[in-house]
Amino acid sequence: MNELQRLLLPLRRKLFLQLWCQWLTRFAVIGAMVCIVYAVASKWRYFFDSTLFFCAVVVVVFLLSFIIALRKCPSWEQTAKEADKLGYDERFVTAMELLQKKQTLTTIEQMVIEDASEKAKGDSIQKKYIFVFPKRQLKLFVAALAILASTNFVYTTKQLQAERYSMAQLKKIEEIKKENKNTEELDKAVSQAFEK
Repeated sequence: MNELQRLLLPLRRKLFLQLWCQWLTRFAVIGAMVCIVYAVASKWRYFFDSTLFFCAVVVVVFLLSFIIALRKCPSWEQTAKEADKLGYDERFVTAMELLQKKQTLTTIEQMVIEDASEKAKGDSIQKKYIFVFPKRQLKLFVAALAILASTNFVYTTKQLQAERYSMAQLKKIEEIKKENKNTEELDKAVSQAFEK
């Protein structure tokens, strides 16, 4: 890694982070949609533990977004182009092209590379670059999360029947407990009467 690449490395990391956030929000929207479909379908039929399913979706979303961001990681040329967009008039792109030449550099070419390195040292390019978060995808993700949360308020007839059945069973259990308590009190009274 040469001096110019070392100076552009923080910008390259920031570009990678931005790319990862873009892919993460894209996959998060898709993952939320999959969770919505699963949540609605599981209202009528039990598949397996929904917490396990949601955790698996989150892991897959993070892994896929990170793998794709790694595969599409910005190259040094792309990093130099982004740095030049900050008002450096193709200074970094030219310097990177010259550094990738396998031939010996002339004095003028060395001066171009040194000038680009000095500009990178003097200015904090990473701080000048504005991190752009994918707002549209984030809005879609928030909307999908709201829909997913609202699926908890949807009840099917099977759920209502199951709730009624469980309430009836709970009442029966309470009645049996009362009968057991009455039976225990009667047993105590009988045993005390025999003791006298």
